[in-house]
Amino acid sequence: MPLLSEDDFGKETNGKNSEIYCRYCYQSGVFTDEKVTLGEMAARCGVILSDMYGIPAENAGAFSLEQLKNLKRWSGRIIPNCESCGMPLTNEDEKGTMQDGSKSEKYCYHCYMNGNYTEPDLTKEKMIKKCTPLIASQLSIKTEDAEKMVRIYISSIPRWR
Repeated sequence: MPLLSEDDFGKETNGKNSEIYCRYCYQSGVFTDEKVTLGEMAARCGVILSDMYGIPAENAGAFSLEQLKNLKRWSGRIIPNCESCGMPLTNEDEKGTMQDGSKSEKYCYHCYMNGNYTEPDLTKEKMIKKCTPLIASQLSIKTEDAEKMVRIYISSIPRWR
């Protein structure tokens, strides 16, 4: 789930917000269901997404699985996301490049090449309009519901905060 407000975050044992886990699966420094499998968690999250955005259950579960598998709990490591589009940077080939040719630690190759944004004039609103039809098609949902979903997610990404 996007971690946008204080209420969205899970809590550590000291009461502070977890930096990486939501309130549904993490409380008081432990997972709320330590034995849940990745597939079971994807199904649970799928139900939430289906209720929120009208996503068909099968699509919501598959989408959740793709998102969850990159979390530290399931991957065993923190996988950074592109700070422009949110794409998981699971390997070096997915990273953009700096001006000196080295790999960017913050951006994917779609968004950042040679030390510059690939679309420097892209605004938050344009990004939302660009992503909405893709999400609507991928998840088989109405454009309005896809836009709500994309707007929330894009607002959580550093470039667009």
